[in-house]
Amino acid sequence: MQQEHNYIYRFRNSQKLLEFKELENQEIFFSDKAFQNDAFEGNMDLYWSGDEVLWTNFFNNYFMSLFLILFSTSKPTLLTEKDINIRPYKILDNMLPKDHVFNNLVQSIFNDNRVKKVLEFLSTEYKKIKKDELLVYLSCIHKYFLYKLISTTDLKKYIATEIDFNSVINVSETNSIDVLMNIIENNKNVDKLALKEKQKILCFKSLLSNMDYRNILYIENIFPFDYIEKLKQLTYPDLYISCFTDNCEQNSMWGNYADYHKGICLMFRSEKNSISLENLGDKNGYHSFELRKVNYSDNSIEIPFFESLGQNTHNETTKYWFFWNSNMSKFPPVQEIRNNKNTWRNKYHTFMDKLILRKDTSWDKEKELRIYDYDMLSEFKNNINFQKYRYKFSDLHGIIFGKNTSDEHKQKIISIIKDKLAKEKNDNFKFYQAYDINEFGKVQKYELTLLNESIRT
Repeated sequence: MQQEHNYIYRFRNSQKLLEFKELENQEIFFSDKAFQNDAFEGNMDLYWSGDEVLWTNFFNNYFMSLFLILFSTSKPTLLTEKDINIRPYKILDNMLPKDHVFNNLVQSIFNDNRVKKVLEFLSTEYKKIKKDELLVYLSCIHKYFLYKLISTTDLKKYIATEIDFNSVINVSETNSIDVLMNIIENNKNVDKLALKEKQKILCFKSLLSNMDYRNILYIENIFPFDYIEKLKQLTYPDLYISCFTDNCEQNSMWGNYADYHKGICLMFRSEKNSISLENLGDKNGYHSFELRKVNYSDNSIEIPFFESLGQNTHNETTKYWFFWNSNMSKFPPVQEIRNNKNTWRNKYHTFMDKLILRKDTSWDKEKELRIYDYDMLSEFKNNINFQKYRYKFSDLHGIIFGKNTSDEHKQKIISIIKDKLAKEKNDNFKFYQAYDINEFGKVQKYELTLLNESIRT
């Protein structure tokens, strides 16, 4: 059972607090993980483990995504991960009839004995494939797929460029699928191959904007890497977080989050490890958000991809991942997902909580508490108001001025609070001043008694 906190604290840059009217509007901003202080936070350690049905669907979905991006080779702007469609079936199912040459090509590819051997290798004993190893296999079969697409005459009309791929990309059927077969059959050192592949890709990424035929080179060299990275979007929803702490005495916190002591610290009452907030995007009233403790660990969170397709609809996952040519996957976790959705859902949310609440041990002095919300319907992306939440003024116990908070900012903050006290009841509100560090390295504060008396008169 979590400890109950009488007070929780939120450090803020006072200039931004005033500029964005956070104090005036009683707002708490939820930021996405791209704006968290730890750039590696929320990184999931995906791995792939499954039977031949799952792996066939994996490569089939990849092949469809590759086909779709060929439409974009003549774009004037540089192709990026954003241009990769990881749900290609939504387009191709409606675009191509069942007897289309593309669908016939798919069947011929997966009837190729070499491809069958690759699928057999990957699914033997439900091998656990991490993303770096997967990149090696995918980069090889990628050239085979690309060769098949650009050498199929009836498909050339779908490619949105007049450039001859064969004059730019040195690919051949033998030079790709056989390389992969050689890696598999001779137990090549995949770690070394993965490192070389990633180094090549990162080099291309840094130089691509200055290269001729840059979009074609993107498809040839970078597409497999970006595709794997983008697959995360099929697993867990975008997350938006607001951070608090139960400790306002850490000197480093004032330095990192309160503008080197020029900012402030908001002090909230929290009786049951929760805070009541209203989302400004939907304005459906106040809801209680549980304050969750962050777990500090150096261990990454491993996520099984085929068992975590939570951002697809159930029908999509079943049709495009769990079945191939009317054969259902026999992978035990898939059977569990199909037969016991509640058990799967509990496991899914357990993994989600681990991802949300894990942070590297180098941050453990923060004693962070989190509240968070999910962007299930992409509302946060489309309207910034969904990232803003209003707290009740009665829950704000006080404001602690930093040691170096400017007099100008203090006066503006005091003025805002006086106006609020004249309109709303908050008998417990107090101002404090951070002033020194004690022998234990803790930041000390004292109550500004005269100020607190004057703001109510």
